[in-house]
Amino acid sequence: MTQAMIQDTVILNKFHQLTPEQQQMLDFMDFLLFKKEIKDDTITQIKSKPALAGTQPFEFLGTPEESGIPVDEWNMEHFH
Repeated sequence: MTQAMIQDTVILNKFHQLTPEQQQMLDFMDFLLFKKEIKDDTITQIKSKPALAGTQPFEFLGTPEESGIPVDEWNMEHFH
């Protein structure tokens, strides 16, 4: 059995131990997945837009927290 299958089994077993009210966490998981999908779509749209004539395309890094770049190092040089 692969590690992923073991992890899936553990999660499923824990889920079945929850009360029906506690199992509403699925709604929260759906919300998180929906939020991620919107973010991924937005980033894809931004990356796929053509650069203005005479400019270089940029890599979308999001916020300093999302990019992993320390905030004190975050400056305009990351937008080239």
